[in-house]
Amino acid sequence: YVHAHIVATQMANDVVHHMGVSFPVQLQEYTGASVEQVVRARLVVREVFAIAERFRRIEALTDVPMATRDALMLAIMRLGRRACRWFLRHRRDRLDPQALVESFAGPVSQLTETWVQAASDESLGGTERRDALLAEGVPEDLAVLGVDAGNQVASLAIIDAAQKADSPLEAVGPLYVELARRLRLDQLSSAIGSIDPQSLWQAMERDALLDDLVTHTGTLCGCVLRDGAPALSDWQTARSAFVADWERIASEVLREEGGEFSMYAMSVRKFGDLVRAL
Repeated sequence: YVHAHIVATQMANDVVHHMGVSFPVQLQEYTGASVEQVVRARLVVREVFAIAERFRRIEALTDVPMATRDALMLAIMRLGRRACRWFLRHRRDRLDPQALVESFAGPVSQLTETWVQAASDESLGGTERRDALLAEGVPEDLAVLGVDAGNQVASLAIIDAAQKADSPLEAVGPLYVELARRLRLDQLSSAIGSIDPQSLWQAMERDALLDDLVTHTGTLCGCVLRDGAPALSDWQTARSAFVADWERIASEVLREEGGEFSMYAMSVRKFGDLVRAL
């Protein structure tokens, strides 16, 4: 009896310290999951993305300004929240922490190198901000996380696509990055992420759009792999109608900064429709 209470207290303290006191309630409101499901997803994400270890590393950066360390911790919290939402949306009926950690931890660690390399592309994170963090003494992997934690959430969609297509992770990871670059999905993600929500519902909708964009991009990777084109350029030629339709939508949405919320929402929904039609 006492043992159960001790474990529950330790888990609650860990959630509050690494995710914030409102985390369980927000995840329940967003996904409709039970408290048990939220906690199970949190246990998976804690191990898969080494949340506690990253917090300890940041706390140990005593020569780095406090404001920078706080910003990095907030980035980890965003990563944790988005990753929990992914598992609750895509693995809710299979929330076995041990099995999911065994399935995802290794591939996520492997893909971290992909995001570090991709961050050298200005469109995938902003080199100026990353370089500023490096200059302050932040390790490169944490600097990349601080620039765009959303990229590492995409690791889950990449792993899912690789498993469904029975394709090597080494092929699917770069494919995801290149699709995001060529179709300007990275720019759309940045634009949506910069939205300043005016209400709780808008905040939830913004997060849902980001989650959907990651999911649709992972699904698109599966379509490319299924088509079996020898190169992505060949696939674009074969699927020229899809590329042209999406380019028209993306050009309109990304024409100006600070677009309307509804415009971004419709663009993500249209992208999902186009992907499902492939």
